Amino acid sequence: MFTRGAEEEKLDAVETALVSASQSADGKWIFRLADNSEWRQIDSGPVRFQNREGTEIRVRRAALGSYQLTAGRSRAVRVKRQ
Repeated sequence: MFTRGAEEEKLDAVETALVSASQSADGKWIFRLADNSEWRQIDSGPVRFQNREGTEIRVRRAALGSYQLTAGRSRAVRVKRQ
């Protein structure tokens, strides 16, 4: 009733590979994945991961409409789809 346009597809989990990752001006990471999706870090914790094309990526649903992204064996990073 109060939605604008098509509702965003909800996903539970996705496993794919990293195409590239870069930091924005505010120091948050932006991850571009092989499935043509783009995810932006929304937490403020430091992220240490292998920023190399082909790194295994897992994105899973988290609380309050956000998701958690794990790159290889890194800690989970709270992200939002761009």
